Amino acid sequence: LDAFYIPTRYPNGLAGELTPSEFYCQEDAQACLNSAELILKTVREYKKSS
Repeated sequence: LDAFYIPTRYPNGLAGELTPSEFYCQEDAQACLNSAELILKTVREYKKSS
């Protein structure tokens, strides 16, 4: 997810003249959502076991 933090929040985060909406695609968004879901699942499982 780190590759998406700065470039999506700061105007100079991407090289060239592209905006985040021009640079990133639906597959990038889905990959981030999948990662976030996995992180939440792992934390919830850890929380239940402790």
